[in-house]
Amino acid sequence: MNRRNLAIAAGIIVLTAALLLFLWQQGGSDDHADDDAHAAEAGGESDLPEGLVLLDEEQIRAADIELATVQTGAAIELVFPATVAASPTSSARIDARASGVVRSVGKTLGDYVQQGEAVARIESADAAALASQLSAARARVTELSAA
Repeated sequence: MNRRNLAIAAGIIVLTAALLLFLWQQGGSDDHADDDAHAAEAGGESDLPEGLVLLDEEQIRAADIELATVQTGAAIELVFPATVAASPTSSARIDARASGVVRSVGKTLGDYVQQGEAVARIESADAAALASQLSAARARVTELSAA
């Protein structure tokens, strides 16, 4: 068992050395080290925006990047008719935005409800205060937009 572990460790060391040698050779031909040196000589910070990568013609050809001019065209809008329906056996919790007393309930259990339809009438001092603040804010917007 000891010889097997030793052989595995030696294999890992050889593979690591080969990988480091390969990366070292690739790093020698890379132009990024030269770019960093030029940036350091120019005062550290370059005037290029963050994330901008400059490619020369050789790099563009090596990466098989195709350049094309932007042309006008027609945008395509796809419309798919659909109906969204809740399961008849499901239920939803409805929370009031202000505290108050329930004065009337317009629906019973199992009734269908449309979006924006009133389910109950709640008498609330909090809601009345919020409504008056909303009304005052709308009046102020109208006054400022007319000026």
